Amino acid sequence: MTAKKIVDQLMPSSITSGGTNRGVESSWCVDLIDHLPQGVRLLSGIDYAVLYLNRAAADLWQTPVSATLEQPQDWLNWVMEGDRHRLLRCLQQLGSKETSIVNYRLRGKDGKIRLLEEKFWRVEGDREASRINTMILRVEELEETAIESDQL
Repeated sequence: MTAKKIVDQLMPSSITSGGTNRGVESSWCVDLIDHLPQGVRLLSGIDYAVLYLNRAAADLWQTPVSATLEQPQDWLNWVMEGDRHRLLRCLQQLGSKETSIVNYRLRGKDGKIRLLEEKFWRVEGDREASRINTMILRVEELEETAIESDQL
């Protein structure tokens, strides 16, 4: 999914289609999202496959955007096993107009463990066509002693 499509999901149509800001295209939004320092992703509301991620998210997951989009469900494999079921439960229970913040550990390709705090919210639409937006709020590298613990 292109950054333009994520903008169309995130922004009211009156802004992106020239409503009150006639003549202003959404390209500034696309550029803004791609350059945010926080990781931003758009997930399928059905199978949680990555539909879009910005550069910051790709850097955090240590995978090029193109590779992530070729295997869009692989991101769950990088979530530490002890945290995966809690993260999936959050995604499954996320209702329309709800937000949820989840802390979970991610093992990077570099072998380092990072604690992520990520906010999830479902985009309006029926469950079959829904999307889940995410924004990574905080990243913390963990020490070896914290890695073995399932306590967050």
